Amino acid sequence: MNTPDFNVCVEEQLQRVYATLVQKAGEYAHGDRLSNFKRPADMMRMTPEKVLIGYWMKHITSILDFVDELDKGVLRSEDIWAEKITDAQAYLCLLKAFIRERHVNMQKDNPPPEIKNG
Repeated sequence: MNTPDFNVCVEEQLQRVYATLVQKAGEYAHGDRLSNFKRPADMMRMTPEKVLIGYWMKHITSILDFVDELDKGVLRSEDIWAEKITDAQAYLCLLKAFIRERHVNMQKDNPPPEIKNG
C-alpha cells in the first residue's frame, strides 16, 4: 500500500473510532463515561481496568478468529473487519481514559509539595 492510501486508511479509521466513542457515550454513559466498567468492577471485586480488558479480549478473540479464517481463504467484508478493529481500538481509548483518571485522582490525593519563596 502506498503512503497516500495508507494515510487515508489511518484517517478513516481514527474518525471511525472517534465517532463510535461519541455515539456510544449516549448509550453507556450515566454521568460517568466509564461507569459501565466501574459498576461491574464493584460487583466482581475487580478493578475497572481488568473488567475493560476482559471485554476487550472478546473483541481481540473475534479478530483472531477472522485472521485464522484468512488461512482458510475466507475474507470477511471490509465493513465487518472495520467494526471489530474499531471496537478494539475504542476499548484502548477507554483504557487510556481510566489511566488518565487515576493520574488525576492521584494528584488530588497527593498534591506536590508547596514551594515557598524566600
